[in-house]
Amino acid sequence: MMLLIKLLLAHFLGDFLFQSEKSVRNKEEKRIRSPHLYIHMVIHAILLIILLGSSTSFWPILGIIIISHYLIDLGKLYFQDQKNKRKAFFVDQFLHLVIIVLTAQFYEPYFDQLKISGSQLLLILLALTLLTIVSALMIRMIISIWSPQTNDSDDESLAK
Repeated sequence: MMLLIKLLLAHFLGDFLFQSEKSVRNKEEKRIRSPHLYIHMVIHAILLIILLGSSTSFWPILGIIIISHYLIDLGKLYFQDQKNKRKAFFVDQFLHLVIIVLTAQFYEPYFDQLKISGSQLLLILLALTLLTIVSALMIRMIISIWSPQTNDSDDESLAK
């Protein structure tokens, strides 16, 4: 189970925290010729080495994750367009997660270890609810003060 957690952490850090909008745009424009694509792979490799350790026993895992990540990202760059950008993002993330789960299961079978008590399950559900639904609503409430307000009945508009 720990391998799965480390692989997921490396993935989310590499794809979301350590990848800028500028990097994403550069990859979309230059595709296979983008230096940002290769920098992105190096970042993922560094994160995996930090989290897994530098033992040679992890090299096959590192190879599987980095090569599949490269191929999935490259495929996304060539198949996405403005119309299907959102769909391509979700397919890309889904494929990454499938590879991560299958790799972790192959190297460290964890389904037999998943014995969660009722109270642990409730705690996990509470944490997921707080981290997703509740935090999203709170963020929306906080940033709503910056949302532009329109008043169609205002005669003093600049649209005259």
